[in-house]
Formats: sequence, structure tokens, C-alpha cells
Amino acid sequence: MNNISTSIKYRALNLALLPPRMLFFTVYLGGRTCVGVAANVLATATFGKYYSLIEYSELTKDSIHVLTGNYSAIMEVVNPDVSLDNLKMGFLSRYLAKPIFDKACKSASNDKSILEKHVIARGAFAIGGIVAVVTKTIDLAIGIFAASISLVTLGVFKEVNQIALDHLSSLSLVSDLSASFTGIINPSLIPILYSGY
Repeated sequence: MNNISTSIKYRALNLALLPPRMLFFTVYLGGRTCVGVAANVLATATFGKYYSLIEYSELTKDSIHVLTGNYSAIMEVVNPDVSLDNLKMGFLSRYLAKPIFDKACKSASNDKSILEKHVIARGAFAIGGIVAVVTKTIDLAIGIFAASISLVTLGVFKEVNQIALDHLSSLSLVSDLSASFTGIINPSLIPILYSGY
């Protein structure tokens, strides 16, 4: 009986905290992401001439927490006993897009080879952006499907919960595209932007 009353108290507390948490993840972090996107569009239009725009483009990294934060907050109401491991990248993105971006970042930081830094890196960023659109879109669909199952089953399947969380992080496609565009116009600026997610 004591465990049931504790569970009800945790659910009630998490339910009371749900609206401000969802506002934070959706409005605040979503808003920061939008500012980052606008800054990246301007930075791309000005060919990376204004470093402050590149710095604001870094706000696109917040996109990873918009859906994952909301999902975690909702799951704490549905089932306070749910434990989620550290966030990982979605399956397809981890094995297809990330290696391309890693190669692009490595090439961009190679100051000894002009060919690698300015030609190979730019090409890899362009390909990485295209691959990220495909893989992260599929990963996001998997995340939404898994989150639906997770909510319907009240979070009793730890593996499904983790798949949902990891694949909902695919909204970081916004950050990847920002890094891709910046890497194409000026590979030297990439270490600032690419989050690895």
C-alpha cells in the first residue's frame, strides 16, 4: 500500500511539473533552435563572414532536447519508475551519417593539406547533410513509433523506452544541417558547430 501511495505522489508531482517542463523544452529550447537556424541561414548567405552569426548558429544544438526532453517528462508521469540510459544517436544515423561527419570534421581540421581541408571536407559535409536528412528522418519515424508503443504500454518495456529516446534525438538533424552548410562555406568553423549527434 505504501508503494502505491508513493507512486501516486510521484505521478502527481511529475504531472504538476509537466507543463513548465514542456514549455521549457518546446518554447525555450525550440526558440533557441529557431534563432540558431536563422543565424545559420544568414551566416550561409554571407559566406561565414560574420563570426557572431556562426556562434549563434551553435544554438541549433538545442534541437536534440526538444523531443527527448518532452518524452522523458511525459514518461515520468506515465511511469515514475522508468529509467532511461544515456542518450545515444539513432541506429541508422549512428552507422551511416556520423562516420561521414566525423571524416568531414577530421578533414576540416587538417591544416597541412589544402586539398583535404577545402575540397574533401566540403564534399564530405555536403554528402553528410544529404545522408543525415535520410537517416535521421527514418530514425525519427522509428522514435515516434516507439514512443507511441512506450506510452500505450505505460513504459514497462525498457528497451522500447530507450529506442524511443535515442531515436527521438534525431531532431538534431537541424544541427547537422547547420553544420553541413557551415562546413561547405567554411570548413574551419566546423569544430564550433558539429555536436556529434
